[in-house]
Amino acid sequence: MKVILLKDVSKLGQTGAVKEVADGYAQNMLIPNGLAEMATDKKIEAIENKKEEVQAQNEAKEKEIIASLKALDGKKIVMQLPVNEKGHLYKQVNADDIQTAIKNETRQNIPVSAILLEQSLKEAGEHTINLKSAKVTSRIILNIQRGN
Repeated sequence: MKVILLKDVSKLGQTGAVKEVADGYAQNMLIPNGLAEMATDKKIEAIENKKEEVQAQNEAKEKEIIASLKALDGKKIVMQLPVNEKGHLYKQVNADDIQTAIKNETRQNIPVSAILLEQSLKEAGEHTINLKSAKVTSRIILNIQRGN
């Protein structure tokens, strides 16, 4: 019997997969427990259409990210943060903080996962930050200055 998995089932497949299973397994285990439903041609077609739609959305997002990274390449981003007399920050700067600074200053929206930061930044000054997507790599200069 062909079924569509509604949830991930170990050793069988992931959500949305169409699988051929024994009738008893489908009727006694998968369907009653809400793990699967019977596959019909209409449901299979709907799943394939949904996959194509999701793939198109992902490609559009990737193009947007690539355009943002290209636009950011070489830009200088300024952050004003509280700093002690030795130039050390009171709070470490992480990828989330950098993403927010980029968005506030340039209106470019990039995912946190695109910010390659080996460790949190702890000192004021200029820092080179690499940004990367699947197809593009760019670099920004993050200038952390004494602020309030």
